[in-house]
Amino acid sequence: MKACKVLKEFDFDKNYGFDIRPQFARCLAVMKIGDKINSNQFVEEHRNEFTTRKNTLEANLAVIYKAISIGKGNYQ
Repeated sequence: MKACKVLKEFDFDKNYGFDIRPQFARCLAVMKIGDKINSNQFVEEHRNEFTTRKNTLEANLAVIYKAISIGKGNYQ
């Protein structure tokens, strides 16, 4: 996956029109305007930060991929 640039910060109080699970919200909240997010590097820096228990690398990547896809679809 190529790097994605963060254009807007996540707002916990904003209604995005659907429920965002807590681990995805925490992941999005870490991303700041101007950051370039490479999912593989991001997961190494924030591994197990967004889940309640220790998970595999693949599970952590799945959370990050989902959070990025939520952000791409709803921040524009």
